[in-house]
Amino acid sequence: MLGHPLWNSGILLVALLPFGCGATGDAMRGGPRSLRAAEGRTAIERVYSSTDHELAPAVSKNGTRLLLEVHERAPDGSCCADPRIAELALTEGRADPASLRFITARDEAAVRPTWGPGDLSVLYTASLPHPSRIAYRLGGTETSAVPLVFGEASAAWQFQRDIAISVDGKLMASSLSPLVKRQQARHYLIPLEDLAGAFIAVAPADSPKLSRLFAKGFEPAISPNGELVAYIADELGHSKVFVGELATGRLIQVSSDGGEDRSPTWSPDGRRLAYVCRRHPGIDEESGELCVVSADGAGAAVQLTDGDGTVDRPWWAADGYIYFAANELGTFDVFRMKAPSR
Repeated sequence: MLGHPLWNSGILLVALLPFGCGATGDAMRGGPRSLRAAEGRTAIERVYSSTDHELAPAVSKNGTRLLLEVHERAPDGSCCADPRIAELALTEGRADPASLRFITARDEAAVRPTWGPGDLSVLYTASLPHPSRIAYRLGGTETSAVPLVFGEASAAWQFQRDIAISVDGKLMASSLSPLVKRQQARHYLIPLEDLAGAFIAVAPADSPKLSRLFAKGFEPAISPNGELVAYIADELGHSKVFVGELATGRLIQVSSDGGEDRSPTWSPDGRRLAYVCRRHPGIDEESGELCVVSADGAGAAVQLTDGDGTVDRPWWAADGYIYFAANELGTFDVFRMKAPSR
């Protein structure tokens, strides 16, 4: 059994992870890939594309705005400048390129955007001005980004990559890593072999310094009712999707097929999870498909895409579509598919 029951109501989630681009970073340097719907599944629709890489789409509740993590190409076409968070207008699943505006500076290296309660604010993680990666909240009642520092012993931990918040704004989630080695003045390194030592931590959303550890894992996502957290954890050498109950600490494994799984996202009704499932480990480490599974672990996962490209960071939107990034034409663009009815 992974983890231990430390959950209470009104707490904040955090996970601990190492630096590094990983498979997505490797795929960004690769060439064109194929992207197609699995047999019997609905068609894949293109939402937005450019010459840059667009990752981690996040759709507002009313379906009119889209957040992206943008990795801009250099003038010579090489990849890539430090990422920035961008916002675009969205109409019936199509983003308007003319509406693109960046909401973070390039030197922040901002990633993993998500909408705050009521779509009134944006949360993301960034490297500057703090020496290690931490989370920020932009918007709402604040006129500038507010740092969200977890734990009294924050010098011993750092955010890494992920930030999430519950629908009611009482819970947040992110990724942290233990600081094991300092490199240069601004950056910390975490050995890749320490990935299995990543942790989920929890804290009251209004008092992040009261954070405490909950379970081994990373990439947490809070259920719509605020009672569960889905996350990725190691199971017999493979990354799998788990769900934990906030009140009891009970954990269940919900994905079990071969390969490596990443990036769970909840359906609007909280009954299912979409995630990235790698079906061909050892053959192509960059490949990844879009899968859906019941949040209670009942039944087999359903595979929605079938190709040799990399699906990245799905977002299950209120309009019934699952939005995701994929590297079909040599760059990561944004796509969507209608979620299966069951």
